[in-house]
Order: sequence, then structure tokens, then C-alpha cells
Amino acid sequence: MSTPRDQMDEEGAEGQPDGDRPSGLRSDYRPERMRPRREPDPPPRGRGWVLLVLALVTLLGALYLFREPLADRLLPATDRARLLDEADRALAAGRLSSPSDGRGARELYTAVLALEPDHAPARDGLRAVAQAALARAVERIASDDNEGAREALALARSLALPMAELAPVEASLRLREAEESELGKLLERAERARREERLDDGPDSAVAIYLRAREVAPDSALVQVGLRGALSDLLQRALWALQADDAAAAERIVQRVQEVDPGHLDLPGLRARLAEWRQAADSRVEARFDEGELARYRGDLVE
Repeated sequence: MSTPRDQMDEEGAEGQPDGDRPSGLRSDYRPERMRPRREPDPPPRGRGWVLLVLALVTLLGALYLFREPLADRLLPATDRARLLDEADRALAAGRLSSPSDGRGARELYTAVLALEPDHAPARDGLRAVAQAALARAVERIASDDNEGAREALALARSLALPMAELAPVEASLRLREAEESELGKLLERAERARREERLDDGPDSAVAIYLRAREVAPDSALVQVGLRGALSDLLQRALWALQADDAAAAERIVQRVQEVDPGHLDLPGLRARLAEWRQAADSRVEARFDEGELARYRGDLVE
């Protein structure tokens, strides 16, 4: 008679193949080497981009913190000093800006600051360039070079010169440009009157218009040349009057030119011609009268 333990051993012997399965395990047991391997879980999506961004931020932070040592490696101190010296020499020579070749003072100082933003001498150099540009604008206005003044002011403005310093010079330039516009119109009218031979016969004559232009621009060479040309034309008329024995008309013209331009180059010659005419007139009178008649004639003149 079999016992319960014997029955369990028999059941176990029937379900265990070749005696490989350890006793007491389930029938679906497999050894470790026969189990399929489980693939690891993939990393969460987006983690790679986060790591890349963190790496870039770290790199940029390191570059910022060590920018001065890097600048020293890329551009040694001796090279920076040479570049700064070249900028100083360009400023002293008046070569304030030269975008075409980059050898102007502004471009050279800016190159130093691009490598070392806190470089104090380069910043001071740019301020000096701005002040020099403003001074140049004032000189150009005084010499009637409005285009050069505009260029110099644009340079000073680009270097952030304070508006309190810029404003007076810009106002002066605007005034000069307005005067130039009015002056141009007056000169055009005066030249037209001169071509039409309206020299000095009313407010729309050449001399009158040139005088108004001289009030607008007292130092204008164009006005001076034009006015003297018109006065020379007038003196030519005085000469013609003398040739026609109209000494009174010639004298009036000479007096008018004397009022407008006492230093006119043609005045001495015409005065000499007037004196010669008077002498010749006296000679003609003396030839016509005997001594008694001449005495009476001269007495009448004295009276």
C-alpha cells in the first residue's frame, strides 16, 4: 500500500523531464540561460536636447568668464598696444574715419574694443574722435563747406556725442544751408539782370541784388566777384560817356562805384581819364577865346 508521500514522488517523477528541474518548482520553470533577454527601456524623449542645451550654456558661460585670458592668447598685449598706437597716430593725423581700409582712428579703436570691451584707452580714443569730428564740422561751416560739415557731424553723432554739444553746431549748419539757398536765388537773379544789362537802374538791377546778397553772406567770394563784375560794367559805361563828351554822366557813375566799392581796381584808371578829359576841355575853351573873353569865362565859372 503506497503512502501519500510515495504518490507525490510518482507525480513529480512523471512531470519532470530528464531530471533537470529542481524539486518543488512549477512545471513551467526554465533555467536562467534559456530565458529571453529583456531590452532596456529607451531614455525619455527630449532628454538629449536638454543635455545639449546645458552643455552649450556651460560652454558660453566659461567663454564669458575667461574672455580676458582668451583675448590675451588670441591677441597678445604687445599686439593690442601696437593697434592702439596706430589708432592714436591716425587721430593725431586727422584721419578720423576710413571705412574703406579700416585704418581710420574710429575703426582702429573699435577693433580694440571688439576684443576687449572694457579697454579704457580705446574708449577714451573714441571720445576724442567724436570731439575732433565736431571741431571739424565747425571749421567746415566757417569755410562754406556744408557737405564736409554734414559728414563730420554724422561721424560725431555715430559716436554718441552728447546732444548738448551737437545741437549748436547742427543749428549753425541749418542756418548756413538756409542762407545758401537764399543766396543761390539772389545770385541767379543778379546774373540774369547783368546779362540783360540792367546794371544799376532800380531794385531789380544787378548791383542792387548783389548788395542784398552781400547782406545775406558778407564773406561770400561769389558775391564779391559778381558785384565787382557788375561795377566794372558800370565803369565801362562811364568810359563810353566820356568818349561822347558826357562828363556829367561819367562822374555820376564814378561816384556810385565809389560808394559801393571804394577799392575797386578800375576806379583809379577812370578817375585819370576824367582828369584828362577836363584838361582837354579846358584847352579847347582856351583856344576859342582871347584873353579878355577867357577871363570873363573863368569869372563866370567862379561866380
